Amino acid sequence: MCRLRTAPGPWTPPPEVVAGRKGVLVVCNHRSFMDPFALCSGLLPLETKYVAKGDLFSVPFGGWAMKNAGDLPVKFDPKGSKGGWGMVKGATGQLLLAAQETMLAGNSVAVFPEGTRMGFDAEKAAAAAAAPSRLMEFKPPFFDLAKKSGVPVVVCAMRGTDDVWPVGSNMMRAGTITLAVSPPLDGADYADEAAFAAAARERMGKLY
Repeated sequence: MCRLRTAPGPWTPPPEVVAGRKGVLVVCNHRSFMDPFALCSGLLPLETKYVAKGDLFSVPFGGWAMKNAGDLPVKFDPKGSKGGWGMVKGATGQLLLAAQETMLAGNSVAVFPEGTRMGFDAEKAAAAAAAPSRLMEFKPPFFDLAKKSGVPVVVCAMRGTDDVWPVGSNMMRAGTITLAVSPPLDGADYADEAAFAAAARERMGKLY
């Protein structure tokens, strides 16, 4: 049995965000395939569009559900120089434009700014272990997008998803997942996207 507990916090989605009249960018740490399912459930009644690996949109039923939900695919190039993790040429701009249009239309978007699950890349995991936040480096493009678009960033942190569904395993097991949500960060308070991403990473690390 998997239980989800939302830690008491100072922020709940306001009515205009829940109703789809104002979008936010939700960012969360990434430790398991369980993360989007737990985050989706824990944020209700707020609904978000997820940024996800393009291959997942080809998975039977699940991919169909993601397409119809309006989730946003990350298009990787399997023949590229980065071992299949480099994006198709021009795909980054297309993804950011789609995300911007989604948020400015009033919908919220969720992204895992570490880019991959903790433990999937041993080198990145080791670097995270030595960092004050205990998180991998955040990718800044979405923070740049939020800053330029005037979209608030809601920082979340989850614990326990990697116990319920460990990296490298096809089996889930019983456990408790805890979600913490903090008040939004405003990009106008930061000099650039790097400072914005660093502030979000620091806050997420404290929440975790």
